[in-house]
Amino acid sequence: MKKHAALFIFACMILLITAAGCLQNVRIYDDNDDDRPAALFYGYVGFKNSPASVNEFLLKQLDPPTDKPYYYCQIYRGVYFCYLPVGTYRIERFSSIQSCGERCTETISYNMPAQQNGFVITRPGLFYYNSVRIRQKMTQEFLNTKIESSAEKADWPSEEQILERLLDITNKGSKIEKLIYSRLYQYRTMRRTNAKTNKS
Repeated sequence: MKKHAALFIFACMILLITAAGCLQNVRIYDDNDDDRPAALFYGYVGFKNSPASVNEFLLKQLDPPTDKPYYYCQIYRGVYFCYLPVGTYRIERFSSIQSCGERCTETISYNMPAQQNGFVITRPGLFYYNSVRIRQKMTQEFLNTKIESSAEKADWPSEEQILERLLDITNKGSKIEKLIYSRLYQYRTMRRTNAKTNKS
């Protein structure tokens, strides 16, 4: 019994160390490509009534045309982010990992429908997309599991809260860190102003 407990603790330690290692490898540095002005694109995907977590987020550049149109975002605590040059983009797909039973996980991909003209990055800096939560409904059809998903905008986490998360992994003293602090300062100033207005 003690042997099994020791093995379980050891396995948990390996899991925690691996998870911590993955998080530590996710970092935000300055984009140093002067030939292509880029913005830090970011947002959040969460899941309702499910232990799933997003593990892939793929974007496609629509304009200007390029022979390398795909951009994979990095993921940190549900927040996706990457640098995008000035241009027009759409979300191609994202995927999640979730448990399907004891010692079993599965990856579910979500292909995105047509998104009109996509979204446009017009200048360098920060570009907040949105926060959404995915509601999943699973039904069993014979040996197949059918998953129906719907997305809804979420108030939490807000852009301010997302930026606070990103600060945890942003290179200290970088230009992008200063931009994030500047945006956070705008939110805090706005909140103080609104509080004073409500009191008067």
